[in-house]
Amino acid sequence: MSASTKRVVETASQEKAAQVYAVLGFAIICVAIGVPLWWKTTTVYRVALPFDKIASLSTKQIRYTIDIAVVVTNDKIKRHDLEEFRRRLSTTLSAEFVGVGAQPPSFQYKVVVRHLYEDEQMLFNKAISLRDLDDGLTALKVLDEYGSYTVYVLSQTSQLLGEKIHLGRHRNLFAKSDKDLNGIVTLLASTVRRNVVNEQAVYEMLNLTGGASTLESLEVGITLHLISNYQKND
Repeated sequence: MSASTKRVVETASQEKAAQVYAVLGFAIICVAIGVPLWWKTTTVYRVALPFDKIASLSTKQIRYTIDIAVVVTNDKIKRHDLEEFRRRLSTTLSAEFVGVGAQPPSFQYKVVVRHLYEDEQMLFNKAISLRDLDDGLTALKVLDEYGSYTVYVLSQTSQLLGEKIHLGRHRNLFAKSDKDLNGIVTLLASTVRRNVVNEQAVYEMLNLTGGASTLESLEVGITLHLISNYQKND
């Protein structure tokens, strides 16, 4: 074999060896780097759930907060008398709810007492019926300032309200005061707790939804209950 032929054969062997090394190097890179990288980027991240804490939610007490705005139409009542009325009503409303079975919710009433706003006073002056007054007060959207419920305490001589207390169609409650505001505290508190909020129905809804572990279902249930409660007065 001539020297030139030997060089050709050696060159060909070197090229084949280089190709083999290249293939092996690529395979090693794929196995050593590519596979771990693929595994890392495609694995679903799973967080360890605190099952013990989740299970304990059903034994925790739910706090149910209700905002009540009490509007006294008699502007002759002094501010310190309004504050005393607010304090007594808050104390009466805060009486603990007693339920049998599951952990009863804690009902917390936030009470604000004030006089009529100017726009509200104009509606009272022009009102012909309690229904029109109820609709007009709702159109003012004064409920947004304090929350879900507003109690209007009318004077003892008001001709708009024939009964002692009336539940409106739009989460408004109308009550006729005695000579002393404190004389209607018990009646107002009882009406709000039993007829407006209906604490017993909320408690039963809580039992049906399995306690605090299903707060979303409880919230939906309470909302539906409140809607149906006021539709009865429509």
